Amino acid sequence: MKALKIIGIILGVIIVLVVLGVGGFMLSLSGEHYMERSRVINAPQEQIFKVVNDFSYAKDWSPWFQIDPNTQYVYSDNTAGKGAYYTWESEHEQVGTGRQDIIESTPYSYVNTKMVFGDMKGDYHAAFKLEPIEGGVNVTWTLDSKAANGGFMEKFFVDYLSEKVIGPVYEEGLQNLETLVLNLPNPEPEAMAADSVGAM
Repeated sequence: MKALKIIGIILGVIIVLVVLGVGGFMLSLSGEHYMERSRVINAPQEQIFKVVNDFSYAKDWSPWFQIDPNTQYVYSDNTAGKGAYYTWESEHEQVGTGRQDIIESTPYSYVNTKMVFGDMKGDYHAAFKLEPIEGGVNVTWTLDSKAANGGFMEKFFVDYLSEKVIGPVYEEGLQNLETLVLNLPNPEPEAMAADSVGAM
């Protein structure tokens, strides 16, 4: 009986420690995370901007578009610049449903988008920063995530999975972006000027 009592006490202590540990872990979740990946691309800055500022190119370089070929996409009439958007719907668990809008577009240096992922509540932004440097253009792809208060799974994803899950996808995407941009024909100056006006 004494041995069983000791075992019971030990189990009780373990349970308390587990509960306290889980509770502490949950309280430690901030639900906010900033991540970025960069790649130097030796191509005209205007050309790179044209691609990241136009959702119609995304299927040609973004890894997200390769996960489920059966995903249904709906695009706005104008796919480039501020106000452009697209929605997606898929039964694949890694894709789901969502929407992405370009909310800021500054030729030829910055594109900021707002994203919605199914029922996940929060504030999610992905942006591109283009900076000319020696050897090309430094292209930085960022993800700024803020999960809604009280959403444990959203906070867990933002705090602990964003870097490990999305980081490698960003790296692959930037490599694909470089390949695409280097194989596009150089645009005529007149066409490029018209694109810049439409992106304001």
